[in-house]
Amino acid sequence: AAIGFSPTVEAQTRAADFTEDNLTSMGVFAYLTQGTDFGTSSTPNFMYNQEVTKAGSSWTYTPIKFWPANSNDKLTFFAYAPHNATGLTLPGSTDAGYPSFTYEVKATEAEQTDLLLASPVLNQTAGAGTVNFSFKHALTRVVINVEAGSGFTGVTINSLSIKTKKT
Repeated sequence: AAIGFSPTVEAQTRAADFTEDNLTSMGVFAYLTQGTDFGTSSTPNFMYNQEVTKAGSSWTYTPIKFWPANSNDKLTFFAYAPHNATGLTLPGSTDAGYPSFTYEVKATEAEQTDLLLASPVLNQTAGAGTVNFSFKHALTRVVINVEAGSGFTGVTINSLSIKTKKT
């Protein structure tokens, strides 16, 4: 049976976020483990940054991959969106264990990407069917507007800090 994908996206945290309606691509990593569960020595040996795109209401990719026929073989999936997001550095194709991503926030707001990461889908076997990814927003945008009030001109702010409770 072919492996299919179906993403969901949690509620937005800013106005220009990705949603299930406007998300059109994701990158998928799949780890094949034979006779064991996913672990610290597992590598993305089944899919590495596989682009999966939305076509109408379904998600497709090429070449199609199939569930392993051996019932002892397991697949573990990780995903991010959008595929090849600007500023995102992917883990190496031979890096073992949970993937580690690095993201560089661009200087201007217009260049910043709403990065989504999915919860891992661990140790799936052929009977699993479609892989359901649950995406969450990995970043938070904070916008601060300062108003000097009437009669103030030429005010310079030299520093700004945000404090919150430790809990």
